[in-house]
Formats: sequence, structure tokens, C-alpha cells
Amino acid sequence: MIFCPDLANNILHISFLLISLLSNISLIMNVAAIYSTFDNIITSAESIAPSRKYWFIRTDGGKYFDSFKENKFVAIEDNLITLQEIYSLKQKYKEDKKIILEDLKRISKDRYPKDARTGLVASQIYRFLYEVKKGDIVIIPDVNSSAIAIGEISDFIIPETTKQEIEDTKCNWLKRKKVEWRKFIIKNNIDPYLYKMLATHQAISDITHYSDIIERSNVRS
Repeated sequence: MIFCPDLANNILHISFLLISLLSNISLIMNVAAIYSTFDNIITSAESIAPSRKYWFIRTDGGKYFDSFKENKFVAIEDNLITLQEIYSLKQKYKEDKKIILEDLKRISKDRYPKDARTGLVASQIYRFLYEVKKGDIVIIPDVNSSAIAIGEISDFIIPETTKQEIEDTKCNWLKRKKVEWRKFIIKNNIDPYLYKMLATHQAISDITHYSDIIERSNVRS
């Protein structure tokens, strides 16, 4: 067998060229993927309304998670304070939030005499009715925050809830707002920066300061 140094050098040179070419193709594909993800984030960010807010709404320990998700709504409890009472306060005092809250607090104390959190109840009802608006983003947790659903409020108006709807949705909370759900994320895939948010125990919380992380989670596959 005759050994040819030139042929061996050519084969070695070609091998290096192939390796370099494959590496470049891989790099180009990775860069393209990065740009695609970045473009999605930028597009999402550009579509965010300046006035959009982000809310975390509890589901009674996950009891109503499936109901909210399957029937496309979110809700809060406090059924003893009716929508008619709240609307009459709004009509009477217009935009005077302070006076409306004081009256709501008084009504809460009357309806829930054993609950020391009447101020909190009043503020949560007001927030849900008048501050959670169409286009806002809402997050709800499953049992033990094992998963979350991210959605967008699709209507500002709170519809009248019928007895049939209560039976069909298996949820007796009457104060509801419609939602279009965007994404469902299991806990292992939730951004770690959102873990603190999951520890929030109030029925409804303003989490707008997490907006960048939420939008990132919303576009990430």
C-alpha cells in the first residue's frame, strides 16, 4: 500500500472545512432561533397597551381553577354584597373612590360581622368591579399553585349570573368577568421570578410590576 501525504493532507483539510461548515450552520440556526424569540418578545411588548394592568386572582385554593378555565371567566366571592348595591354607590358618588370604599366597608361590616377584614373586602370588590378592565391580563393558580393559566379580560361589564350558569359552571361566585385564556403553564415551567407572586394570599392582587416577566412567559414556548 502506497501512502500519499498530499492526499492525506487534502482529506484532513476537507474534514476541517466540513466541521467548520457544520458548526456555522448550527450557529446560524441558533442565532435564527434567538432572533425569532426576541422578535416575538418585541412584538408582544409593542402590543401592550400603556394602561394595561396585570392581576393575580385566587381560585379558592384551586377549587374553581378548572371552572374558570373551561368557562372562560374569573370571579370573586362576597355574594352578600350585591351588584345593585355597588352600582347604586357608584351612581351616587360618581368617581369619589374614597367615599364609595367607606360605604362598601360599612356594608361589608354589616354583612360579615365576624370578619375583621371589612376594609380589605371592600377594596377587593371595588378593584374587581372598576379597576380590572378589558385588555388587562389575569393569572389564576391551580391547587397548590401546581399550574397557572394566563388570560386576557375580554369584557369590562359584569354580567348577571343565572342559577343555571351557577349549576353549569359549578361555581357560586356571582361577580364575574369574561376571559380569553392564552396559556396554561405547569409549575416546573413557571418562571422562578413569579414564585413570590404565587405566595400572594389576597383574593385579587395587582401584579403589574411583574408585567415583563409575565409577557416573557406568555410568548415563550
